[in-house]
Amino acid sequence: MLDGLRLFAKSWPGKILGAFLLVGVAGFGINNVIADLGSNTVARVGDQEITSRQFLRAYQSQVSRLANQIGRVPNLAEAESLGLPTAVLLGLSEGAAMNQLAAQMGLGVSEDKLGQMLRTDPSFQGTLGNFDASTFSQVLQASGWTEAEYFEARGNEAKREQLLR
Repeated sequence: MLDGLRLFAKSWPGKILGAFLLVGVAGFGINNVIADLGSNTVARVGDQEITSRQFLRAYQSQVSRLANQIGRVPNLAEAESLGLPTAVLLGLSEGAAMNQLAAQMGLGVSEDKLGQMLRTDPSFQGTLGNFDASTFSQVLQASGWTEAEYFEARGNEAKREQLLR
């Protein structure tokens, strides 16, 4: 997994994402650290906040992927030794920097496009292969997402894809 991350970091898309992160940190800095101690914010990139809930969700997702690869759930020490928390935070920071860039460029996603993304997502398809609203609700509830969070995340994902094209 780490070899894959290293290879990605050496590729052009990886260098572009690293540049976005560098610009985000260099351009916006890390300020108000002491004032934010009691907040729910794990990190801030410009005006984009990464909440503890977003971090925990992304961290648990990465732990699940790693567990699928190694055949067991890694303990906290193993996850830390693999740099999992840092990798998750870097990924979220890169996404936040790209979201900010997309907002500055005026990129957006229509509700029709979001609806199409929802209908084609295999996670929400019923037994016949079509979108199933009850499956959608069940998957979101099991994942700890609200509909608003899901659509915001998918919209941001679509905007980042627009940037990379």
